[in-house]
Amino acid sequence: MSHVEYYMNHTREEVTAAVRIAFPGTPVATILEILDLYGIEPHEGERERVQLAILKLSEGDENKLLNFLEAAKQDYRDVLYWTEYSQEAGSDGPVIEVLRRLWTWVLPDPVRIVARNPFGNVVVACADGSLWRVCPESLSAEKVSNKSNFESVLEDEEFREDWLFEGFEAAAQASLGPVGEGQCYGFKIWPVLGGAYTPDNFAIKTLTEWLAVSGDVGKQIKDLPPGTKVTLDVVGAPQSSASDAATREGQAAMLTCDLVESGVRDVMALLAGKSYQELERFTLDRRLLAADIARAIQEYGRTVVPCPEPIEDVLDIVEVRGAALPTWSVVVPVYTREEGRSDLSVELTIVELNGERYGVALDNIRVR
Repeated sequence: MSHVEYYMNHTREEVTAAVRIAFPGTPVATILEILDLYGIEPHEGERERVQLAILKLSEGDENKLLNFLEAAKQDYRDVLYWTEYSQEAGSDGPVIEVLRRLWTWVLPDPVRIVARNPFGNVVVACADGSLWRVCPESLSAEKVSNKSNFESVLEDEEFREDWLFEGFEAAAQASLGPVGEGQCYGFKIWPVLGGAYTPDNFAIKTLTEWLAVSGDVGKQIKDLPPGTKVTLDVVGAPQSSASDAATREGQAAMLTCDLVESGVRDVMALLAGKSYQELERFTLDRRLLAADIARAIQEYGRTVVPCPEPIEDVLDIVEVRGAALPTWSVVVPVYTREEGRSDLSVELTIVELNGERYGVALDNIRVR
């Protein structure tokens, strides 16, 4: 019997038996009802095989069951890969999932992680046999070989030096210490957006989060020319008068003010509404997770309310010089029902992605 034929022989009875083993204290019908959410769409193939994989990955936890069910509905190959090739995949299953979901705008169908470096770069083998390097710090991915032979790629001295981040890893370790399991070094501000390759811009990231947010931002700005900056000066335009120049400067200042204020209002509204999960998803670089945000507010022990208007009167804004895109560091006082303006502050980095869109990084929430 061939490998493929074997997997096609899974039955409903096997799934039912596996449910009883995995969830002995829960009615079988309840778990089957959840599992049967997979297989209702035309693209959701190999129903019993995938359901058995979901059960195995859930380890008897209903929350995990729902999470892996959702992963299977997005791409059932992920759960099959994590279970049937778990020895080969190791901790790479979630990384492959991130690449398939958030890097498809540039990366072909990824199937296997070949190598990774301390700064979150990964070399991935794709379905066509080619090797691609994903570089989150530059929001890009590029083909490095038509054949899945990484050793031959490393023979290129220029690639090897760049891949090893020579000198930078030692600096990162000296500044931040070693990374843990599933972590990597990353950047507070992406170098491609003006951040420096210096220890004050290094940060320890979760690999999957660093790749996920970088893939998302890369997709958003992929059509912008390198080094794009918004300006109202037109190359080749007639010489303007001093009053015209002053008008343009005023218009640019108003645009900057509107973008920064809009970003601050959105963040503070989510904070006041206790929408911590949404706030985590809203930010460019998830430096603070929902649990971190909730903990900071709970420890302060007051009820957060939206900032008063006009909001520009309470903001501390500093432009980040030398950034490829217009970038500002913003400190926002937190207002509470009990105190009014409190001792708690939110620290943000706001990046203008184009003339109408912005990105926000939530850097810190702390008592000043």
